[in-house]
Amino acid sequence: KINSFKIYKENNILKIIESSDNGTIRLWDFHRGILNYKFALEDIWFGGICLYDYNHILVGCGDKTIKLISLKIGTIVKTIAGHEGKVCCIKKLNIDKFGKCFFSLGKDNKIRIWKNIKCSE
Repeated sequence: KINSFKIYKENNILKIIESSDNGTIRLWDFHRGILNYKFALEDIWFGGICLYDYNHILVGCGDKTIKLISLKIGTIVKTIAGHEGKVCCIKKLNIDKFGKCFFSLGKDNKIRIWKNIKCSE
């Protein structure tokens, strides 16, 4: 079951990235209908998904964390904790005062703001 998806354009190519509740991430070339990437991480429920940059995504997980995942190799780069329930939704905003920020919503009924998430890859 697909829990979340994000549509974006990279190099004039429309792409769709989707997360599933069985721990699968898929990246599609929309115009050609081609599956570019598919990878799974065992025993992880994936909820909300957000594009961090063109090489990474943030995914809300059932273990109450957010995972920063490399799209190139399908591995977890960073785990961010702070919710007390599944993380269902993640959104990216640029706020003048803070710069690039991410907001997450969890089953704990809390919305959290994440600033200065650095990719160590």
